[in-house]
Amino acid sequence: MMLPALLALLVIATAGVWLDRQNTTIEQGRLRSSVLSQVSLIRARLEGNINADLQLVRGLVAAIASEPDMSPARFEELASILFEQPTQLRSLAAAPDLVVRMVYPVAANRQAIGLDYR
Repeated sequence: MMLPALLALLVIATAGVWLDRQNTTIEQGRLRSSVLSQVSLIRARLEGNINADLQLVRGLVAAIASEPDMSPARFEELASILFEQPTQLRSLAAAPDLVVRMVYPVAANRQAIGLDYR
């Protein structure tokens, strides 16, 4: 008489453990999905910022290419325009022949002038 009750108890306990594991697996999946959603949003913002900065710098590169003998004053004038809008850029350097000739902002980066990348 005790055997059917023990079997029923064993089945109920096994089902309880299985349901608990299933619940844990489902909750972990929800958490992963939530984190992935947040990380994807951050990634998209970072990509947008980086791409915007690249486009700004490409414009400056085009200006330098059109004026290969650009003066430091002209470089500073053009570079300052890039920093008028929100950007992740902190400084810029122009290095014709792999030697830094012009930097922006000048005051904070003056020591980089003359740096040879070779």
